[in-house]
Amino acid sequence: MPDNIESESDIPSSLPYGLFNVIGEFTVDGEAVSTSGAMKLGTELKNELGYYSPRFGWGVTSNPIIAADYQAVAMDLQGVSANQLDKVKDRLDSAKTLLEASVADPDATDLTTLTRHSLTGDILQTGAMGYMAMTNVQSKLLALQSDIIYYREPSYGTFSTSASLSYFFLQPQTVKFGAVVMDMDRMQNSAECKSNCWNNWSEFNQQSGAMMSALEHVIPEQLFSTAENPAEAISAVKAISIANAQGQKIYTLTSDNFSSVNCKRRTNHSLLINA
Repeated sequence: MPDNIESESDIPSSLPYGLFNVIGEFTVDGEAVSTSGAMKLGTELKNELGYYSPRFGWGVTSNPIIAADYQAVAMDLQGVSANQLDKVKDRLDSAKTLLEASVADPDATDLTTLTRHSLTGDILQTGAMGYMAMTNVQSKLLALQSDIIYYREPSYGTFSTSASLSYFFLQPQTVKFGAVVMDMDRMQNSAECKSNCWNNWSEFNQQSGAMMSALEHVIPEQLFSTAENPAEAISAVKAISIANAQGQKIYTLTSDNFSSVNCKRRTNHSLLINA
């Protein structure tokens, strides 16, 4: 690290692969409950999350992760309570107050109480838990308008920093930092139409699915945007919107047209969606 850091631009945006070793931690409320052995910075790992149902057994999702990332895991077991959100908000407010005090009077402010969990961790946890809460509320409101009975089932997802690894002749060279990724692997619900109308049920699920996709770019933009530097995030529905604005052809995939559309995937029409 540079000796004198005066602005964000002085902080390196990348480091050599394996420059030092790191240790993985699994923490709950900031306390480590499990740790790994030492591994090189930038080591590629596989992250598995799962949910066990007495009826269906284990449902497991697997995603890559780099030994340099910080990942917040959010679980929604039939709703996120206001108390959960308030706890994270209070920790963020405390960190903000301390940082502002250090700017005003650096010599009189003790920053040793700030950890990676109270800075990076709480911001990411705010995004992950906020996503769960917002999608649940929006789904309930949509259900009221759609003649639907709706219940959120146990769900989980992650919001994490996302380092990338560059290679030279198949050998890892550089670990680059700077991005964040929201990945909600399991978003489950029980929804039934009061009048047993399949069309209403189908429309509700399409609308709620689009809403959940949109919030994967809306929430990061809200978290990291400032008036001077607005953040730009992307999601599936935002990509479709951009493609539509550019005049690209957008195919709606059904069981009737799958074969014919699949043959056109190698043409200039670059976007396919499921419906």
